[in-house]
Amino acid sequence: MSGEIPRAGLEPLRRLLESARDGGGEAKVDALIALTQRTLFVATWEPESPGFRTLENARKETALPVFTGLDLLPAAKLRFGWPEHTAIREIGARQAFRYVIDHALTFLVVDVGTPHAFEATPAELKPLLAPPPTQAASDPFAMLGRTSSQLLEVVRASDVPPGSRPSVIPPRDPPVPRSTRPPAPLSTLPPAPLSSRPQPAPTRPPTPVARPTVPPAVAEGDVVLEVLDEPPDDALLEALSDALAGYLEVEWAAYCRAARGPFPAQRAVALRLDPYRERLPEIIDSLRSHAMRQGVVLDVILADTPHLVRLVRERGVLFHPWKR
Repeated sequence: MSGEIPRAGLEPLRRLLESARDGGGEAKVDALIALTQRTLFVATWEPESPGFRTLENARKETALPVFTGLDLLPAAKLRFGWPEHTAIREIGARQAFRYVIDHALTFLVVDVGTPHAFEATPAELKPLLAPPPTQAASDPFAMLGRTSSQLLEVVRASDVPPGSRPSVIPPRDPPVPRSTRPPAPLSTLPPAPLSSRPQPAPTRPPTPVARPTVPPAVAEGDVVLEVLDEPPDDALLEALSDALAGYLEVEWAAYCRAARGPFPAQRAVALRLDPYRERLPEIIDSLRSHAMRQGVVLDVILADTPHLVRLVRERGVLFHPWKR
């Protein structure tokens, strides 16, 4: 990996990717052509494994995550629960494009989880892999113009929403060996931040035995994260993923089972948010309403400490924007 470009040297490319994410059309064509001149980094199952780690969302759409620089890999490992020793390989962009097409993946995702995250479909990648015409050697600029025109037609026709963001279970690659999860005693988590959402006032003074059946979301008090007693339903995960669509401040979300204070353990969603949290009550309402349509009463907690993040990774199921 001696050819790694310093982070400062990657900023122009990343600005181009961000403009393509927001603008589409010609901006996306420019970004794709720029990528073809680069090498990218992919995570693999083993150092010499031909298979690359892939991601899957709640709709079963699969994607190959690639990264423009090594500086983004530590955050990706934490986000997707990849082992610290995950092998990383530097490959040509065209090889990554070919992998997406050959393995029938739904997306190529560049620098997932960043402000400039960029997605492309196989249809948008194919024009970049087409064999050059015989006259290309004498007129390379004409060839580039034809490729750009073909690619622009495909980009405009595909009209893929910028935030489709597939979610994670490695699909066709060999399964990752999992370490045995110890049936450890329940761990007490740090208190979650107090929600700004007002709670309904009781109609009469509470008595020592009168408690609500559902704990308030993101409330004070000790939280205990339990091991899931059964795998989550795919329809529920898809509904919860839909509930978070458009909330870019949600870095990731995981399905888990949590108990809080005197309340019994129940199904919950653990959220990891960026510092912008003005819409937190709205996000909670969206999650709960979508869950209720599936017949599920849901709690919501915030994963705000490294300790809680680690427990959520160990005992929960990451579903947005990618599943593990």
